[in-house]
Amino acid sequence: MERILIIEDETKIARFIQLELNHEGYEVELAFDGRDGLELCKSRPFDLVLLDVMLPSLNGFEVLRRIRQFSSVAVILLTAKDDIIDKVLGLDSGADDYITKPFSPPIVLARVRNHVNLKLKSDRLERYANLDGLTDIANRRRLEYSAKVSYRSIPWSIFRFSCALPASRAC
Repeated sequence: MERILIIEDETKIARFIQLELNHEGYEVELAFDGRDGLELCKSRPFDLVLLDVMLPSLNGFEVLRRIRQFSSVAVILLTAKDDIIDKVLGLDSGADDYITKPFSPPIVLARVRNHVNLKLKSDRLERYANLDGLTDIANRRRLEYSAKVSYRSIPWSIFRFSCALPASRAC
């Protein structure tokens, strides 16, 4: 079961989103200020964090900055700040998505599903990529092969010949 952390100071909004996500089958934990949310995020692994920007004790941008120091968990900013500058700041700070309040619950749920599915696919690919070290062997062979091919072995006469062709016949 995927785990989601909601860091939101408005209790009604946090509980509403929690109920919707629980109904979708997610395990959800709540934090009502930035410091508590950051501590929860440090103490347990989560698949996604829904993060408000205007929080008591630590604002959402600072929480995001600190989360990025130790985790690559997907973070969706969920906030009333709808200025372009805030959106750019949030995304440039490492947020994976930005949703403004008031929001449509089906849109929030769809974006959560999308980010959780991306993480699951990424985890699956990473697991298969290192299966029995086959990828490492294939990459090593490719490297060894490319090291054997020397561009200096191409005769200069072929190069000069191709340069002497009219423009319409040159590759």
